[in-house]
Amino acid sequence: MSYDRFVQRYKLLSKETWPNPRRGSNRDNTLLILREIGADQDCVPGKTKIFIRSPQTVFKLEQVRSERIPYVVTFLQK
Repeated sequence: MSYDRFVQRYKLLSKETWPNPRRGSNRDNTLLILREIGADQDCVPGKTKIFIRSPQTVFKLEQVRSERIPYVVTFLQK
């Protein structure tokens, strides 16, 4: 998955990247998000994409994302 696409989809998983990434490149923000949820050991950063080795990591990302969406919706409605 490209860094840009990853950050757009998962930026709500980190206070550093939500609502807008504050620092660095999309690559840096991708690695920050993965580190915060404890999935950085299962991923390999490429030149333009992040490679996730295990499907469980993708499931974990999606689970945390689905748990945080209600908070984001509440934030946006205020």
